[in-house]
Amino acid sequence: MQSANPLPVTYPLAVVRTQEPKPQRLYSLEEFLQREERGDTLNEYYNGIITKLPMARAPHNRIIMNMATALNNAFDKAGKKYFVE
Repeated sequence: MQSANPLPVTYPLAVVRTQEPKPQRLYSLEEFLQREERGDTLNEYYNGIITKLPMARAPHNRIIMNMATALNNAFDKAGKKYFVE
């Protein structure tokens, strides 16, 4: 007995497009610094290559807050003041 396929496949399941990768532009440090002044995202500069950094996640933020709290407590005990920029 032959099974009937209720939905015959008559369209391509996937289209694969291949392109040559574009050559990556190398930036000077001065160009990077100019872009950083104008930009609103965090980037990393390494050997002329600019890479966008990911946004901080909850575990990262928790670590930073724990460190800030520990520093704040230590400075308060020592009677010192500090400022964060």
